[in-house]
Amino acid sequence: MRKTKRSLLALLLALALGLTMGLTAFADDSEDVVYGTYENPAEAAITKILQLPQGTTTPNADFLFDVAPVSANGENDTPTFAAMPVIGDDGVVTISYSASDTADPVDGVITLTKESPSLFQGSLFDGPWPGTGVFVYEVTERDDEGFTPVTPPPTEVMTYSQASYLLNVYVKQDPETGNLFVYAISALRVTEDNGTDAGYKVDPTPGIEGTEHVYSEMSFTNSFVRINGDDEVDGSKHLTIAKAVNGDWANTDEFFNFTLSITPPSLLPSDLAQDSYPAEIYNADGTHVGTISVEPGTAAEFSLKHGWRLVVLELPVGTDYAVEEIEPTNYEPSYSLYIGGGTPDTVIGNLGEDLEAVGYVADAGVNRAAFTNLRDDITPTGLNLNMLPFVIMVLMAAGAIVSLAAVKARKKNRSH
Repeated sequence: MRKTKRSLLALLLALALGLTMGLTAFADDSEDVVYGTYENPAEAAITKILQLPQGTTTPNADFLFDVAPVSANGENDTPTFAAMPVIGDDGVVTISYSASDTADPVDGVITLTKESPSLFQGSLFDGPWPGTGVFVYEVTERDDEGFTPVTPPPTEVMTYSQASYLLNVYVKQDPETGNLFVYAISALRVTEDNGTDAGYKVDPTPGIEGTEHVYSEMSFTNSFVRINGDDEVDGSKHLTIAKAVNGDWANTDEFFNFTLSITPPSLLPSDLAQDSYPAEIYNADGTHVGTISVEPGTAAEFSLKHGWRLVVLELPVGTDYAVEEIEPTNYEPSYSLYIGGGTPDTVIGNLGEDLEAVGYVADAGVNRAAFTNLRDDITPTGLNLNMLPFVIMVLMAAGAIVSLAAVKARKKNRSH
């Protein structure tokens, strides 16, 4: 009997040691495990990354994340599992964006990053824990609510993250107070943003507020693209290239040659990409006079004269463009460049030389490159002195001919 009790005790000790070693091994096999104490329990947060092409106003959107119980101590059909704390509002955590959220673009992309409060602390946590052990949650993003396009697609398109995480929460009992607390947390990234398999740990620790905020690596990245459009073909948000001439010697009937190159934003979904974009040409009184196609990556050629304009329709916001006027002979070229309205950037070129304007399409207002050529004065200089030697030679030749004719006439008169 004593031998049996000793055997049972040894077995229980072995199981306890094994559980402890298993927890320690799990926690120590990666740097991406978050540890805590009773006074400062381990924490985890969700990071939302929203990427926009340059020139895009941030949409009003609520991004919703399901934090769903998966298992409690390896089981999903026990009272302990049923009593797992609810995270967020009925298991949903919300991170919101609005038009006031802004950042400077880098390589043509605006990146806006926000982080939820700690999932297991404060208002997001609906405790208490039902016991010690390992509690697993799955974290995913919803893509069917929280954002409504201003107009139906493809005017506004939100591409949602398909990432998913398994969040392992280790709950321990404080020996002094007997209270339960989160001793360790580990997050496993199961699925990438694009839906492909992942399978690596990340650090879910919330960032530290301040200038060097390091966000939780449990992140979900969305992209948003807006297509510019107006009811009117010559609406202000379309890209417009305008032509004018000025000066006493300007010719309003003269055509000037241009090239236009465009590059759609890198965030544009492939199913929204177009092989070419239509561009309409209007004369000074607004009459449509022609259409050209502008292919991304290929310079399109066109000609305008005073009062005419080229309008490129429904470009994605963030599209880069370069428009160049080619050799405006006898004119001094200049342009005023409007990117989403505001104060234009004005540049004056050199007489008769090419002049290029580079910008991008924004959704906040006017997108216009207005080229003006100046031919203000031609100073009368009389006879060109460079021709003087030739003129003298002609006059001398004419004089010689006249003199020879006069001599012949006198000789003829004498003979009579």
